[in-house]
Amino acid sequence: MDSIERFERELKELSSFTAGFTTRRYLDSTAQEGGKTGEFYREMADAIGTDLDVEIKVSIPKDGFFPSAGRKLKGTVSDLVAFAVKQNKQMQVSGTDLAGKLLELNLVSHPVVEQEDIIIGENEPRQFTNLIDHLVKVCTEKQTYLYEISRGA
Repeated sequence: MDSIERFERELKELSSFTAGFTTRRYLDSTAQEGGKTGEFYREMADAIGTDLDVEIKVSIPKDGFFPSAGRKLKGTVSDLVAFAVKQNKQMQVSGTDLAGKLLELNLVSHPVVEQEDIIIGENEPRQFTNLIDHLVKVCTEKQTYLYEISRGA
């Protein structure tokens, strides 16, 4: 599952986000890319007469955070996520996942995302060298797989 899917499925509430995008002026004024945030900056670009590179950071103050505000913020930026990612711009989000844990994601569209679970037996030592050995083994296996799918594409 890539970071965008995790944003949609696992992130329950959003406490902050940082985004970058470029406004796109259109002859058709009905183009509404980027939701309300994109619309605001598109109108500004129209008034100035040129596209704008926009970088914004938004967060809910710790003393003003409550779950419904976090859910509303997530809902408000969903259109902006798709807009920023479509432009190959990065967007970082931070919030609480469904289990109540802090979740920080870099929302970047990837053509291929792999996930690997590390299973440690009950009697196996939990050592850093075992983690490195596991990563080397997985990378070797995935390198062949990625090479094969890239040749087929």
